[in-house]
Amino acid sequence: MSSGTTFTGLINKCNDVKDFIFLADDHKPDPTQGRRSEDIVDKIARMRGDNAAKSTALGSKDIDCMVLITGEAVPPLCLSSISRMLIWNLTKEDISREEQDIVRANSQLYATHILSLLRWIESIGRDQLAERLYDLYYAIKGELLEKDYTFNERLASSYAWLIAVHTLMTFYFEGVGINIQPKEKILYDFAERELRSFQKAHLEDDPLYRFCLNLIDSESNFEIESHNNKDLSNCWGTRNIEYFFIFERKIDNLIDSSFGISKKDLLNRMCENNMLLPEKPKYAYLHRHKNQCIYKVNRSVVEMYIEKIKVQINTPDN
Repeated sequence: MSSGTTFTGLINKCNDVKDFIFLADDHKPDPTQGRRSEDIVDKIARMRGDNAAKSTALGSKDIDCMVLITGEAVPPLCLSSISRMLIWNLTKEDISREEQDIVRANSQLYATHILSLLRWIESIGRDQLAERLYDLYYAIKGELLEKDYTFNERLASSYAWLIAVHTLMTFYFEGVGINIQPKEKILYDFAERELRSFQKAHLEDDPLYRFCLNLIDSESNFEIESHNNKDLSNCWGTRNIEYFFIFERKIDNLIDSSFGISKKDLLNRMCENNMLLPEKPKYAYLHRHKNQCIYKVNRSVVEMYIEKIKVQINTPDN
């Protein structure tokens, strides 16, 4: 990915290798180009991560291949984008030249195995195999998320696909009479460790945590509740010992675009964590207070959430 790479140019190259792996080699930031290279990676991650087309002024664009990007560092993207990628951190010690030489010297044998695999797929039926793969994926994803419901769901999905494919390949080896030692347990343990590591590494980027910090840090923008509040046009809401009453028209001041989450999803998470008092059924989360539409946020729950995340951040790994 050179400094002259454009998003449209990269998409066109990707679609020349539909249904294959596309290698975008040696990504690195270029200070003279601003964030152009990071923005390209961000768009690719969001398109492939959601398996959805990207709408542009020139129409709809999508990627029909698997994109593999190499580089010396992970681009500084928001949590929402990072979680759409599966990232391997490799060192020189992880690369076995001996294994590469073995593969190169036995290319015909590997080609024979690929042919055997294709014939096996045809013998079972592609639709039946795809259905079995999806069933495995959903079951494995469910098992991973059952271990900790706060695991990143997108990342859990990525590991679930890898384990599902490995399990299917085990069926193939058994079907053609090749004895191998199943490694599902090793892969499950690896996935759980990586999910926990990712979870801790990105606690500070949690959108709800950052919103709570913004709210507490912005306390001076909220007038103290009293019977004499008259002109509230310049404040973001009012407050007392128990609650923040955030004006609907001002809540966007507390939501940074880098959070990588919509206002609707953030409000849902606040409600799930008992921070936000719902007003059902007519106005969802909105209340009427001092002739204003407001969000009523429990101060003590916000402060406890901040403390809980800080404890997790500062807890050393086992």
